[in-house]
Amino acid sequence: MKRYVIWNSDAVDEEFVKAERAEMEAVYPNQTDDWWWRFAEDTNQEYLNCEKMNLSGIEFPKEIIIFAELGLWSGRRQAYRKTHTNRVSDVLKTGYLRGPSNIEYWVDAYGNLRAEESHHDATNTYLFRVFKDSVSEETEQFILDKAARGTLTKDDITRYTRRVGKEIADVYGWKVRS
Repeated sequence: MKRYVIWNSDAVDEEFVKAERAEMEAVYPNQTDDWWWRFAEDTNQEYLNCEKMNLSGIEFPKEIIIFAELGLWSGRRQAYRKTHTNRVSDVLKTGYLRGPSNIEYWVDAYGNLRAEESHHDATNTYLFRVFKDSVSEETEQFILDKAARGTLTKDDITRYTRRVGKEIADVYGWKVRS
């Protein structure tokens, strides 16, 4: 499936560090390899900040919800998280876990904002959605309860929520299905 990548925390590798060093060594001469790794990580963080600025104008009438498939040591589990924000730029973070992880954000060919976060046990997958305006608070809670019980289906998600990534695709000129 097509991935339009917005940002990847794991982009900092030897090639990335070499490229940053080649470009900036005249400005910062005589630095250690560790210093260049930190510089590259800081640069990648600035790239995330730039993406957040690019997307700061995208807001929805309702809060963004994350529907998740969690990779746990004991297997996979459905979950959800309320973001307490209706702004796309607020949900782009360096990760949703407390410990070390790598996360990548992208928009798929259907206009869904998605993320994968890898950690020591497995990988979590996230789908960012907004409840449709016509959905009542009671129905919203029913859907969230289904996610918590592990019985949420793709049909439930499609019927009661709308995609978030279409507006992102519009900002960048990416082609997604209508």
